[in-house]
Amino acid sequence: MRLCIKYASVILVTAVLISCGRGRVNRIARMDEGKIIVRIDNRWNDSVKKEFMLRFGLDSILFRAADEGMSTIETGNRKWELKRIDQYITEATAVISDELGADRRDVLMFDEPSDTLLYADIRTQDVFGVNNLKNRETVAFGEDTALFFLENHLEASSVFIAGTFNNWNSMLNSLTKTDSGWMVKLKLLPGKYLYKYIVDGRWIIDPGNNLRKRDRDIGLASVIYVPDYTFELNEKPDAKEVVVTGNFIQWNRRGIPMLKENGRWYLPVYLRDGTYAYKFISDGTWMTDPANPDVRQDSNGNLNSFIGIGNAVTFTLNGYTGAEKVILTGTFNNWDRNELLMNKTNTGWSLRYHISPGMYEYKFIADGNWLTDPDNPFTAGSGSFTNSVIAVMPNHHFELKGHESAREVIVTGTFTGWDPGKYRMVKKGELWIFNAYLKPGKYLYKYIVDGEWILDPENSIWEENEWGTGNSVLWIEN
Repeated sequence: MRLCIKYASVILVTAVLISCGRGRVNRIARMDEGKIIVRIDNRWNDSVKKEFMLRFGLDSILFRAADEGMSTIETGNRKWELKRIDQYITEATAVISDELGADRRDVLMFDEPSDTLLYADIRTQDVFGVNNLKNRETVAFGEDTALFFLENHLEASSVFIAGTFNNWNSMLNSLTKTDSGWMVKLKLLPGKYLYKYIVDGRWIIDPGNNLRKRDRDIGLASVIYVPDYTFELNEKPDAKEVVVTGNFIQWNRRGIPMLKENGRWYLPVYLRDGTYAYKFISDGTWMTDPANPDVRQDSNGNLNSFIGIGNAVTFTLNGYTGAEKVILTGTFNNWDRNELLMNKTNTGWSLRYHISPGMYEYKFIADGNWLTDPDNPFTAGSGSFTNSVIAVMPNHHFELKGHESAREVIVTGTFTGWDPGKYRMVKKGELWIFNAYLKPGKYLYKYIVDGEWILDPENSIWEENEWGTGNSVLWIEN
């Protein structure tokens, strides 16, 4: 669903109606003589209510009042008049002309929200993150916890925090009043989160946090990274500046400035599950981490410090014992041809590599020759562009029965951009199989059997497409 947004100044508007696309739409918001009028439907699910609240900056109290059949409700500094239209619809009206006239805010108005709206988990989308707080008290971190502090607002009667960590629930996590502000401790795993405060029903960003993100559905929100690693350097107490750089920021020479405390340099960061090479730059001099024994040489002879976050996978190439060097490369390191030098064993080559859950393509480079993994039957692409495929922590098993005489079966869909070369399934008895890792959400897919595109015969859920041939539908739950 594409929302249609209309910006209007209350001075000029006497009545505003929104329309998007063709045909009649169910308009849920309008402005009339300095009032905003919204229509609340008690059939909306939680996702739709969440979208509604974020778009209008409203509190969930309004939904509760509508459900209970109340005639008026005050939330924040606004009074709402409620009128029941039928068994499902309640019309809520509030005066906004004064507020808008004062600070020239725009009013968002939109059609019926989509009941299929999903708020994806964004914690794993960023490889690297570092916070930018105005002071240390704004957010403090403990073991799997974050202490949020909102300064001032002592005149408020209630303050809540909502964000991606609680599905933007405006009534779930309340703050406790102190002598200088409001605070709350939340149990949060390492990752990236968006959040806002709700002060007496009014949504605000965190004034103590310089890091912000504008989102189409959320608007401007504060961003916080819960760290899972701290870079430390104790050997340079007299240095004027120390920065850290690595493959997580493409070896940027400016690096990320580290903090100094009592001669110790440190930097708490969030790193997505994976393997990372890094170095410190102390007053212009590059150096490995003297406290980290995991120092590896790349194919160019450079020494880098390494850390691993999360689960580890051991890549193995059997044979090729006569090779001088073997490099592991793939989508997990942007096909870098130098970084991952494998270790020679009695039977071949191996490398233990930390990697986040997902789908990855990879190859080995043995003395300059690119090789797929001979022990892995799962592949993608064709010809010289054929790559081995691995699913790290797979959460879905594609299975197609029959077609025993088929030469090739591909599974593809929205998770591959409908690439007809991804992914090649493997025949096992009378089944064609493929293990995949897919993020939570909705996917469309089809099988390609010797060039013929077919629906999944074992999946009764499908939807029409523009060619009239249909697509199978798959939902991956959290």
